[in-house]
Amino acid sequence: MDVESQLKHRLLWIPSTFPDLCERRLWDRFSAYSPTVCRTEQQAAEAIRKHGISVALAHGSANGLANSGDPAALLVALQTECPTLSFFLRDVHLPISKAVQLARRGAAGIFGEESDEAAVVNEVESALLRESSGKEFWRRGLVGSSEAVEWLRR
Repeated sequence: MDVESQLKHRLLWIPSTFPDLCERRLWDRFSAYSPTVCRTEQQAAEAIRKHGISVALAHGSANGLANSGDPAALLVALQTECPTLSFFLRDVHLPISKAVQLARRGAAGIFGEESDEAAVVNEVESALLRESSGKEFWRRGLVGSSEAVEWLRR
């Protein structure tokens, strides 16, 4: 099994309200991983529970995340579902104070106006590869991640 097929359905994609060219290019690149697309915080939390996703890439805009509102609240909600979540945010309009707040809460990467798509790709793919080599990935591969299995594990 090749690495790319192992990473399918391991990425949570939260689009912005109005995608720019860079976001569209990133989608072209990451669509090979069959990301789970969510537009609300509730959808994202459910996807993490259902699919065992542990890498998320959210895109902000001047109008915020698509139907998700505040990225800090989104990060907290997703970390509640998966404490080891690698959360990345790409937002060219994010104030520095909000970026600091996200970093303190454990965001794995925050990309602003000066970041190019190659930097985003490198960081997210590295997180996906780290996640795929961890023991949690292998446990889910052996026993699955259905609600019943997760309940038994707790």
